[in-house]
Amino acid sequence: MKIFSTLFIVLFCVLGRSQSHNGSSTLNGGFTLYQSATEGHAFLLDDFSIGNLIDSQGVVSETKMFNYDIYNNIVFFKTGNDKDALAVKNENYTGFILKPANQVQEYIFKKIDGSDFDKVKKETKFYQIVKASSNYVITEYIKNFKDPNSSGWVSSRYNNEGGEYKLITNYYLLDQQNKYVEVKLNKK
Repeated sequence: MKIFSTLFIVLFCVLGRSQSHNGSSTLNGGFTLYQSATEGHAFLLDDFSIGNLIDSQGVVSETKMFNYDIYNNIVFFKTGNDKDALAVKNENYTGFILKPANQVQEYIFKKIDGSDFDKVKKETKFYQIVKASSNYVITEYIKNFKDPNSSGWVSSRYNNEGGEYKLITNYYLLDQQNKYVEVKLNKK
């Protein structure tokens, strides 16, 4: 019994002294690392807006809340007041329409194959049709993510900056060979 009580007192003293000032006994007790927030987002619009999907037969879906993740080329929807968004299987749909509440402009998107371009693109993705009645002018939205911590683990130990999404917009015209050709806009 004497050995048990002595062992108990020794362990109590050691463990009691090993706690940090905030009551934790872990090695990182009280240590926090802050990283600044990511600037921007991967989506076309700031909020989800009402819209519809269009399938390969031209049938328009029921109206739901949609947004387009430009970075990953995925359409998301919400049902009701859910906070969780669900991804739409892009292969089932050829386009979608977004109707933001605070804007007059509707966004009409059509899925266009990469081989339909003068300079063939690697993937099929959604492009905005500029004028609803024709496919002659389209807009491509690209979001690039610049991560200041992407150069490796060693450099990211000393860097706590958040990443940033940058929006790039390209415009294309349909030529006589039915290929989309990129057009550079005049900056004036």
